[in-house]
Amino acid sequence: MKIWIDISNAPHVHFFRALIPRLEDKGHKVTVTARDFGPICQLLEDFKIDYECIGSHGGRELEKKLLKNAERIRELTGFISKEKPNLGLFKYSVEGSRVCFGLGIPSISVIDNENAESQNRLIIPFSNLIIAPNAIEKGILERLGAREVKQFYGICELAHYSGFKSSEAVLKGLGISRERPVIVARPEPFFASYCRHESKLYKVLQGLRRESPESQIVFIPRNEKDRNAFRKLEGVTVPEKPIDALSLYTFADVMIGAGGSMNREACIGGCPAISLYPEKLLAVDRLLIEKKVMKHTLDEKEAISLALELLKNGREWKARMREAAKDFENPHELILKELERIK
Repeated sequence: MKIWIDISNAPHVHFFRALIPRLEDKGHKVTVTARDFGPICQLLEDFKIDYECIGSHGGRELEKKLLKNAERIRELTGFISKEKPNLGLFKYSVEGSRVCFGLGIPSISVIDNENAESQNRLIIPFSNLIIAPNAIEKGILERLGAREVKQFYGICELAHYSGFKSSEAVLKGLGISRERPVIVARPEPFFASYCRHESKLYKVLQGLRRESPESQIVFIPRNEKDRNAFRKLEGVTVPEKPIDALSLYTFADVMIGAGGSMNREACIGGCPAISLYPEKLLAVDRLLIEKKVMKHTLDEKEAISLALELLKNGREWKARMREAAKDFENPHELILKELERIK
């Protein structure tokens, strides 16, 4: 079978990284396309994944989003018409789902954000099969137009660590010492259509610099605007290029993230996570909070207090995550099972 994978966001590189060779080992031919957005292309090159770069992100303004979306659909249609894949396999590719539907190509979409209504309405009805964590109520997906839904227990980020081996090289590259506490921080997804809040992270990091000056803070920006803004914080390391964040989580003591996927990656990597996510919490985040491996707050003082507590003793959280992850299912297994059924 010839399978087309389209990658529209950086975390999706990690999701598909280990799945692509497994598909090829089973005799499938895989074609990868990606949009030029953030570190996507750099990550694909770092992992030595062959890809075709088609289209780019439209920014935060709705008109520009729509125009870039239409332009990318047109370009992908031309490319895929020549490639002639038997199946599309995506994680939140609006354009991929639309192109497959228009060209009569069956598609599978992985969905783990039931609150991303705009994207879901443009993906779910056009996909032949939806694969989702069972933390998301199946009825929500069906009301959005899902034709068929298959679910697994756990979170998609478990797949990010499939076959992954952490390396201390990331610490050396950042000038970080294992002898001192490490805090990782990630800002809000302000380019996303569903994010409409101001950042609280800046003040939280300011507070931690005052209260725990010995801590090493690594801020992972989403874009150049983030990089420039947080570079002003004294004593905060801001990488100039994409880093091995998965390895970093395995060595870090605390993750403070105002987004979603990186918080969940940190939990799987054994790093206690404090979520400052400003919108309605996702079902997968609520699952981790119920498992007591993630905390959520929008109170800056509480976030600082939680981080200081974890810096003193986060071992209990790490042990809980190891225990919780034992029962989680890797979504790759469900995808491979469904591909056998389709074939």
